[in-house]
Amino acid sequence: MKQTIFTFILLSVLTFQVSVAQSYEKETFKRHRNLVSFDLMGSGGYASVNYSYVAASFKNLFLDFKLGVGTHGFPHGFSLNVGGGSHYFQGGVSGRWDYYKEPTPRYTIAPVIGYKLQPVEKRFFFNVYVTSFRDNYFGSSGVGGNPVTKPWFGIGTGYLFSKKPKAAK
Repeated sequence: MKQTIFTFILLSVLTFQVSVAQSYEKETFKRHRNLVSFDLMGSGGYASVNYSYVAASFKNLFLDFKLGVGTHGFPHGFSLNVGGGSHYFQGGVSGRWDYYKEPTPRYTIAPVIGYKLQPVEKRFFFNVYVTSFRDNYFGSSGVGGNPVTKPWFGIGTGYLFSKKPKAAK
C-alpha cells in the first residue's frame, strides 16, 4: 500500500513538472539581469548601496542575489520573486556582517518578506520589505544586555541595466 501511494505521488509530481517545463519552453521572456539599488532602513542599516544579479528568470518568477555595503555592515542575500507583470512578492534570506560591533564584528542572518515593483520594459524598480535582526549589543536592559529580535523595515529604489536582456529558459 505504501509503495502504491509513493508511486502515485511520484508520478503526479513528475507530470506536473513536465507540464510546467513545457509551458515555459513555449514562452520567451526577457528581463534585465543587473541591478543597482539604494536602500533606506534596509538590511544594510540606515542606508546601503547594493548590486543584484538575476540568476534565473521565468515569466512569473525570478531569483536574484544581492551584495552591498551599508552604514552598519555588508548586506547580502537572495530572494525568490513571484508574481506577474510588474508586481512581485519577494521572499528570501538576508545576511549582514556588522563591522562596527564591539568587541568583535558579528554576523546576522534573517528572513526577508516584501513587495517589489519591477516593470519588465522599464529600467527603474521599487521595493518595500521587512526583515528582522537579533541585536546583542542594545538589549532590553541597555548596552550589553539580553539579545532582542527587532523588526526592521526597508525601502529601496534602483536601476536595471545590461547590454541586452537575455531570454529565459
